[in-house]
Amino acid sequence: MLADPSQLLTLLRNPEPFGGVVVTNSPGLFREFADAVRLLYLSSSPDPKLEALFPNCRAVRKPFAPEELVRAVEELKAS
Repeated sequence: MLADPSQLLTLLRNPEPFGGVVVTNSPGLFREFADAVRLLYLSSSPDPKLEALFPNCRAVRKPFAPEELVRAVEELKAS
């Protein structure tokens, strides 16, 4: 499902469990859900302090190969 950040925040606030992977270049928007989401952080220079706030986070540095993206999503889905 594709959603803009405000739609995704509404979805995450829903009492139903969220089973997907959040893909973003702005992980700070999702701090309140840090323990509840699997986060794929795409950035040319990921902030390690911000990344560390999310127990289930995988940072992928831009530019990346498609295989890197697929591997990161698979790792997050397995966690």
